Amino acid sequence: MQNKIPYITGIKDASLDELKSFCASVVTFGAKPLFYMKDITPAYEKYQIPKEKIIIEDKDIREAYEAINDETEDIDFVCIGCPHASIKEIAQIATLLKDKKISLNTEFWVATSRPMKQLADKRGYSEVIENAGGKFACDTCMAVAPLKGRFKTVATTSAKGCYYSRHNKMLTKMGSLEECIEAGVSGKWS
Repeated sequence: MQNKIPYITGIKDASLDELKSFCASVVTFGAKPLFYMKDITPAYEKYQIPKEKIIIEDKDIREAYEAINDETEDIDFVCIGCPHASIKEIAQIATLLKDKKISLNTEFWVATSRPMKQLADKRGYSEVIENAGGKFACDTCMAVAPLKGRFKTVATTSAKGCYYSRHNKMLTKMGSLEECIEAGVSGKWS
């Protein structure tokens, strides 16, 4: 499908944060930064479903997930926000970290834009995250931060983050926000 714009069907619903994450992954792993998703993205109705099809089944998704998750238990770096965390995601992180502490052996970052950090400050989310031992990385991302040699393992919600972490010779674990918070608190991937 070289030089073709994908037209994706079968997705019933997608939040803005899910689309943001999907877009970052598509451009990292694919050749095209553009796609149409039936009933989801703007202008999808202007195009017809192509005759050429690639069917992705649950087993394909499981295999991809297994391929991105290395064999490791110890986690020394957790990064949420690749692409940048939204205020909704920051609120979820604060809720999950309330009255908890990040492991002394684990660095925990929330990468976001400066305006989102300022909003998180005003809403009290930053204080909760920082009191737990988390840090904010504003206007940057783990994909471009100088991480090589600093960490051996990363837990993240981001396929894009896993891709670039492997370039920095790090073992990767990709999972839900809850799994990444638990990894930050325990220093282990369960």
